[in-house]
Amino acid sequence: MTVSPSPAYRMSTRHYDGDTTDRELTAGEADAFVSAALLDGAEVLPDPGRSGILTVKRSVSGPACAAGSVLVTATMAATLVPVHAPARLTARQYQDLCIIRDQRGGTAVWDRGRVCAGVHAIPAGAASRLLARGWLTVDDVPGGPAPVCVSLAGLIAMTHREHCVTTLSGSGEYVDHRGFDRLGGWVTRAWCSCGQWSTHIVGDKAPARLAARRHRAEHLTRAFALL
Repeated sequence: MTVSPSPAYRMSTRHYDGDTTDRELTAGEADAFVSAALLDGAEVLPDPGRSGILTVKRSVSGPACAAGSVLVTATMAATLVPVHAPARLTARQYQDLCIIRDQRGGTAVWDRGRVCAGVHAIPAGAASRLLARGWLTVDDVPGGPAPVCVSLAGLIAMTHREHCVTTLSGSGEYVDHRGFDRLGGWVTRAWCSCGQWSTHIVGDKAPARLAARRHRAEHLTRAFALL
C-alpha cells in the first residue's frame, strides 16, 4: 500500500552560521526531527498558548579559530508552525485519536483506508481527514496493513483540547464564597477542563493566565514522551 501524507509543519531554521532555510515536514518527518533533537540534548519548547508552535534550540561551543583559545557559542533554532491549528480538532476527531492513542493489546493499523484499532474501526473519510491534518503517522508496509500512530502534532492538538482553561474575575465573594474571607478584594479564578487544576489569585487576570499557561506547557511537554 502507499499512503501520501500531507505537510504537518512549516519549519523555519536559523542555522549555526546565521543562514535561514524554510521547508515543510510531514507528521512522520516532524516526529523524527523532534525525537532526534531530544536525544541529542536539544531544547524543545512548546508554545503554551493556542498556536501549537514548537521551537527547537541546540547550541554548540568551540574555539573561534583552529589556533584560538577563546570559546564561542553558536545556536541553531528551528520553529515548527503547524499547518492546521490545534483548535481545529473536533470532538469526534479527538475521540478517534483517543482510540488510536489508547490502543491496548495490539497496534492500530491502516487497512484499505480505514483505521482498525481493536474492536474499533474509524471510517475511511474520517481517517483520511486525520491524516490530511497531520495528526496521524502511517508506516508504509508493502503488502499488508500499515501501523498507525498519533503524531506529535496530533498529541499536541489533543492536549490543547484536554486542557482548556477558563478564567473569571470579580470580588472574592462573587467568584467563590469560601475564598472571599481568605483572599478578599478582587479575585481571579482559573480552572482547567481536565478537572485537576485550578487557582485563585488576588488581582487581575494576567497572573492567572500565566499560571494557566504553565499548567498547559507542563502537559504539552509530556506529549514528547509518547512519541
